[in-house]
This record gives sequence, structure tokens and C-alpha cells, in this order.
Amino acid sequence: MLYKNILIEARVRELKKQLIEITKHKARKQKRIQHSGIIEYSIAASYVATKVSIVPQPSKKARGSSGQEKAQPT
Repeated sequence: MLYKNILIEARVRELKKQLIEITKHKARKQKRIQHSGIIEYSIAASYVATKVSIVPQPSKKARGSSGQEKAQPT
């Protein structure tokens, strides 16, 4: 019975160490590494603009007098 307690305490210590390492790893700020040369502002701005424009916009719907839904252009 005593050896089980010792093994359990050792396992708990081991798990606490692992938890500390995991939280340290998560707390580190993630950095993005650029693999090619220098990027200019205009190129980066156009890249960001294309990323934003790719996101689909939901269409607005309104009910007509007949009760059917009609899609309105946004």
C-alpha cells in the first residue's frame, strides 16, 4: 500500500512538471518567419486586401409582398 502512494506521488510530480512546460510553451509569443526577401509595403498592403476581399459576404434577404424571400444585392 505504501509503495502505491510513493508511485502516485512521483507520477503527480512528473505531471506537474509536464504541465509547467506546456504552459510555458503556450505562453511564448508565436512569430511568423518570412522565407523570402524583403517585402515592400505596397505588396503587403495588396496581399492583405486580397485576403480580406476573399471572405464571402452574406447577402441580405427581405420579404416581398407575396411572402417570398428575395435576395438583395449588397
